[in-house]
Amino acid sequence: MSLPCNPIKGPDSQDADSDEEWPALGEAGVVDADAVCDAEVVVDPSDEKAIELFMNKNAPVRRTLADIIMEKITEKQTEVGTVMSEVSGQPMPQLDPRIIEVYKGVSKALFPKPGAWFKGILIPLCESGTCTLREAIIIGSILTKCSIPVLHSSAAMLKLAEMEYNGANSIFLRLLLDKKYALPFRVLDALVAHFLSFRSEKRVLPVLWHQSLLTLAQRYKADLGSEQKEALLELLKIQTHPQISAEIRRELQNSESRDVEVGLPVIVEMD
Repeated sequence: MSLPCNPIKGPDSQDADSDEEWPALGEAGVVDADAVCDAEVVVDPSDEKAIELFMNKNAPVRRTLADIIMEKITEKQTEVGTVMSEVSGQPMPQLDPRIIEVYKGVSKALFPKPGAWFKGILIPLCESGTCTLREAIIIGSILTKCSIPVLHSSAAMLKLAEMEYNGANSIFLRLLLDKKYALPFRVLDALVAHFLSFRSEKRVLPVLWHQSLLTLAQRYKADLGSEQKEALLELLKIQTHPQISAEIRRELQNSESRDVEVGLPVIVEMD
């Protein structure tokens, strides 16, 4: 089901009553409105097994609105292919109309209260450690179809980058990065630190992880510092994908750095 993509609103449009728990991010830039609705996730079949290694199987049971929605969808035994057709805007005739109405009601909730939506649905879903790829794609499709103020998305990315990793994080980070916000440097530094934290990871990382790193390099290469780029290039020697790593390396090596352009300090977290 497609939702209208409203014009982007600036930071002043945020809902003040739902932001006291979000980190202070400082000033944010302008959003590229042309790219807000373009993101689409393609899941590699091998990622299902890779993601299982990162799933928190001992997570406490916590029912949220997201859990209820996912239960209803699971009852209908929808497959990833069906979910992908939803992401691409194709109808899902086999689903009960009531489920579609619930889905649409969640997408609508995001418009007036994005901060509450992130804190009440997306963040708890990721913190549970049990979000499947199918669930992440369904919720992610809502993100791609809605205009979200930059400060709310920035705060969400900051929280996603700092929490324990699972495959859903990569999907949501990639979709938010693809909106091409002018992100505060604090958020970019946290994202770089997030990826660098995998230098000692022995488990096989899913393709989704490499894709989200590629999206960061493509969208924000000019906003990264030279030391950050060097650290990421070293990371690529440890965590490698046959095709994607070469693209990431090309993006990082053929771009200016923010400390070279404007003389701003950067933060690189070391082990």
